[in-house]
Amino acid sequence: MKILLYGGSFDPVHPDHLEAARGAHALLGLVPVFQISRKARWKHPDSDPEDRLEILRRVLSLRADFPYEIDDSLIKDPALPDFTVEVLRRYRGKYPGAELHFLLGGDSVNTFPRWKEAREIAATCRLHYVERPGLSVDASILNEFGIEPLRGVKTAGYSSTAIRGLGAAHPYAEAREYIQTRRMYYAKTVSSYLSGSRYEHSVRVAELARTFLRGTEADLAYIAGMAHDIAKELPIGEQKKLAAEYDPGLSKEYPDWVYHQFAGAALSRKTFPLMPKEAIRAIAGHCTGSARMDDVAKAVYAADKIEPGRGYDSKWMIDLCRRDIKRGFETVLRENIKFLHSRGYSCEDKLTRSTIREYLKGE
Repeated sequence: MKILLYGGSFDPVHPDHLEAARGAHALLGLVPVFQISRKARWKHPDSDPEDRLEILRRVLSLRADFPYEIDDSLIKDPALPDFTVEVLRRYRGKYPGAELHFLLGGDSVNTFPRWKEAREIAATCRLHYVERPGLSVDASILNEFGIEPLRGVKTAGYSSTAIRGLGAAHPYAEAREYIQTRRMYYAKTVSSYLSGSRYEHSVRVAELARTFLRGTEADLAYIAGMAHDIAKELPIGEQKKLAAEYDPGLSKEYPDWVYHQFAGAALSRKTFPLMPKEAIRAIAGHCTGSARMDDVAKAVYAADKIEPGRGYDSKWMIDLCRRDIKRGFETVLRENIKFLHSRGYSCEDKLTRSTIREYLKGE
């Protein structure tokens, strides 16, 4: 009997975890057993273990194209010791004579000598790891503990740390939905600044903006959409202070409703240090636009104005943005200017004027 344990915090699980398990199954001919830990030794997650387990279950049920099992014993029974060596002892006692295998993430190799009873672990099972793009492992550790690489398994470089900190977007809709609903990770932070309705608006903007683009740009649009209104409900004085931090030369003559975009960019930069600069820029122009907008900025601007929760029929503009973000953005801009005028809002600030000149040719 052979058993392959794949241990980790899965905080949250992402495509590279699945690719590692898929590759191990293909190369070793073994069914990976996801052994989810109660807590991470070298990290400081604040997520509930039950939530991590539920995301793992949902993702695997929809995405795994290989056989797998989930060992949730450490989550279900807090009395069980959860160090890897103790897990292996338990398996050894339950399955005497079984050949145990253990799959490591590439980022765990260099810390392996610090694991509790690392030598006993190495003596108890065969250790395997999957290489991670851009990460060098210490060859002496591989040799000392007999850790074997699974050659040919290609991972994309996803990072749970980046996902938690809104430095990357989770590619799986079922994971994003759970994170948003349970307000985990970045969603917990964003929601701490916003009322319930404003937070729900931000989620809708993020998910809609993502559908206007493809690939990396779609991920950037999601990231910016989640945080675009993070400063919206701060007192105007605090908004202006943050706006000045974002751009010390910022005009003091903008209407009050404009400042939260700059404040949001500054607050996002502080709160989410891993957030890409393209997303920061999109946040900084989501109200007024600017004369220089990439597709990410256009997608966030448009999604903010036409997300379904706004309460009017915007489906035709949503469909247009999905077909052609350039034409869709220009249409949304035109309609938004009409709306602002109808409500008596000034559109004479320099950024709005420059946006109109650039994209509507002075209409």
